Amino acid sequence: MTKMLTPAEVANRLNVTTRTAQRWMAEGSLPAILLPSGDYRMQAEDLDAWEAERREIAALCRQTASNDTKRTRKQVAFPSRQS
Repeated sequence: MTKMLTPAEVANRLNVTTRTAQRWMAEGSLPAILLPSGDYRMQAEDLDAWEAERREIAALCRQTASNDTKRTRKQVAFPSRQS
C-alpha cells in the first residue's frame, strides 16, 4: 500500500503553504482523496508523478523560450556601425 500524505506533507515537498496545498487539492489541481472527515490525502506515488510532469513541462518551456530567443536574434538585423 502506498503512503498517504497529508496536506502539510505535500506542502513541505512542494515548498508551498499548507493552505495552498489544500486549495490545490480542493480545486483538483492535485490528485487527492477527500476523506469522510473532510480532510484531504494524496498518494505519494501521485505526487511523484505530478512533480515529474511539472518538471517535464518546465523543461519544455525553457527549451521553447531558448529556441524563440535564437530565432528572434536571427530575424533581427542590426545596422552595422560605420565610423
